[in-house]
Amino acid sequence: TRFCVHNVLDPMLSAELGGSADLVFCRNLLIYFTEDAVRKALSNIARVMRPGSILVLGASETMRETRLFEPVETASAVFWRRTATPVTPADTAAAQP
Repeated sequence: TRFCVHNVLDPMLSAELGGSADLVFCRNLLIYFTEDAVRKALSNIARVMRPGSILVLGASETMRETRLFEPVETASAVFWRRTATPVTPADTAAAQP
């Protein structure tokens, strides 16, 4: 078991972890980002996660439309499961006006 703190906007994030994360907590962070930064952060996070691993967001955060994660609903919370979909340049592209 290993616990780490990383910058989700760092493009080197995936090089450091190499798709090995089983669980990522990113609570109450994305609400402060622009759409472009959220897209980049989610792309970077997806790159470090194994398919089937879980992303935990804060209650005030909503997942943007993405094919990289799917919702997992429980009685008291919604988590996000990493799909097996590969991350592509389109997943990090700037938001269109």
